[in-house]
Amino acid sequence: MVTKRIICLANSRKRAEHCVAGIEILDGGQRLGGWIRPVGSGHEQALLTIEQLYIDGTSAQVLDVLDVHLTRHQPDGCQVENWQVDNTQRWVKSHEVDRQRLVNAMQPPAILFQNGSHTSAGLNDQILTEEADRHGGSLLLVHVPHVAIHVFDHWGRRKCQGRFEYNGTHYWITVTDPVIEAEFMPQREAVHDLGPCMLSVSLSSPLVKTVGGDNRSFRFKLIAAVIRLT
Repeated sequence: MVTKRIICLANSRKRAEHCVAGIEILDGGQRLGGWIRPVGSGHEQALLTIEQLYIDGTSAQVLDVLDVHLTRHQPDGCQVENWQVDNTQRWVKSHEVDRQRLVNAMQPPAILFQNGSHTSAGLNDQILTEEADRHGGSLLLVHVPHVAIHVFDHWGRRKCQGRFEYNGTHYWITVTDPVIEAEFMPQREAVHDLGPCMLSVSLSSPLVKTVGGDNRSFRFKLIAAVIRLT
């Protein structure tokens, strides 16, 4: 077993379960390391609710600094950040991090993985699995000056989507942040301006779709957390 201290930067919805991810804190808080995604015993390695609880029974929240207990590194394609959680132990919260300090420590990427492929309702929101798996990483934290949350119906289902521009490229990406979903999904179709935000962007597990009569595997970009800066 190994214990890692992370800044929680997502506790997103993965169907009815959880996907937690954060950046490791090294040298007693002096520097930041790589991403860690604890994976559990749920569907597609989702964390069950009980696998992401603190000792007091509450769940990890974005910007919490916490100790998570892991058993082994378990990468899966581009999801090199995956570690199997030790589900015999509860997590321990240390404190909360200041969001402005996090902004100052960011090392922004040029683009969000790879662009040019779109779902029927999205924009630059999917990547062929074989291309995604060449990246060797599936999590990014970016600072964007303006995010709009669009709530709309698509093929009979309510969608919550974040739309923003990053380094001159426009993105329309599904939101799986449960805080944002709870706030905006019950409302009628509308656009909600959130202003400047940090976004935790994740690549999903592979999904096979039929394209032009052929079955092709894709990973989808997801906004796993929206961290408002105003």
